[in-house]
Amino acid sequence: MKLDSEALNSTRRSWLNTVLRTGTAVAFSSRHSLPAEAGIEFPSKSEFPVNEKSVYLNNGGAHPLGRGAIHAIQTYLEVAAAGTSAPLAKTSEELRTHYAALINAPVPTVSLIPRTIAGENLIVTSLDLAHTPGNIVTDELHFQGSLSLYRALQAKGVDVRIVPARNWSIELADVEKAIDRNTKLIAVSGVSQVNGFQPNLKALSDLAHSHGAYLYADMVQAVGAIPVDVRASGVDFCSCGSQKWLMGDEGLAFLYVREGLAEEIVKRAQFGVRQITGLQNRLLPNDTTLDEQAVSKPLQGPAFYLDVGVLSRTVMAALTYTLPLIRRLGVEAIQAHNSSLVARLRKEIPRLGYECATPEDSHSALVSFSYGAADRQAIAAKLKRANVQVKVDQRVIRVSPSVYNDGTDVDKLLEALS
Repeated sequence: MKLDSEALNSTRRSWLNTVLRTGTAVAFSSRHSLPAEAGIEFPSKSEFPVNEKSVYLNNGGAHPLGRGAIHAIQTYLEVAAAGTSAPLAKTSEELRTHYAALINAPVPTVSLIPRTIAGENLIVTSLDLAHTPGNIVTDELHFQGSLSLYRALQAKGVDVRIVPARNWSIELADVEKAIDRNTKLIAVSGVSQVNGFQPNLKALSDLAHSHGAYLYADMVQAVGAIPVDVRASGVDFCSCGSQKWLMGDEGLAFLYVREGLAEEIVKRAQFGVRQITGLQNRLLPNDTTLDEQAVSKPLQGPAFYLDVGVLSRTVMAALTYTLPLIRRLGVEAIQAHNSSLVARLRKEIPRLGYECATPEDSHSALVSFSYGAADRQAIAAKLKRANVQVKVDQRVIRVSPSVYNDGTDVDKLLEALS
């Protein structure tokens, strides 16, 4: 039976709700699939070469390239080697369109940037927060690179308030205590890279807006792994790199700026060829207008608003394959698959003596377990012997399965930690 898109989405939502509500593990073979009537298959292990060398469960660190993405990159390289110019503008628009669909945003609100943290730096700079009276509120579970940014601002005299974590979570009440009428920005991770903690973005955006502030969210651990809706959440700004759940690589990210904030609020902080049309010199007579001004016009509208120049074309090539793949599989189905594996990890790993450090109400693809400081080397040695890759850092073992992982990978991790 062939389902239309509405029925297919309904099937995905029903399946997802069952997994998230009950913690029921969905059984997958080496070739995963949605419910049979959906007719959509997940990629097999053989489509990700990393599986030839190890059990890879660190997709939240860097997602390995699949064969489809590798082929797209190779095709681009062959074209480039032949001296053929790729249609860059068309590719950029295609990628922005796919990404905008993943976060439910208008396409013109999305810009291409080098990496996730570059987006956060751009927002801080564009709002001139280093020189504007007021304060910034963030938290201990935000990305460590972001905390480095805010501590640098603190050192320059900016009032930065870092809300401490309690029981591996950030309490909304603690954020409320930190914010006041002088707050300019709340900056958080939509999914914490430490342990998968998910703040209530809608509550935070409402809190920020009620005080005249804005909300920035680092979404690199979210987009592609869990459903994201920037309109429903009220997020003002968010950025996301390609190297994690978008299944791409380092060197390209996406920055969303809510409609109405470009130009009026977010002042352009960097400039380049992406912001102009025409020429910008006067070397030849036809390079000037009748009034002898150089032919150069600002690019109108928010498209490419914060772009500066061309980013990694190899990553762009990979994303021309992976973004349509993610949309075709459906983020809800991806989340349900990952949640089934995470549910088993939550159940089994604490039996081995590790305490779960991920809140029960977090439904991301990341799950973490705490360990004693003296145990790190022993844990790392066990995993190395078993050829199992997860992240062991910040006093936690962080596991992050993806679309190609299955129950046998979980078995091998559990055996390694036993």
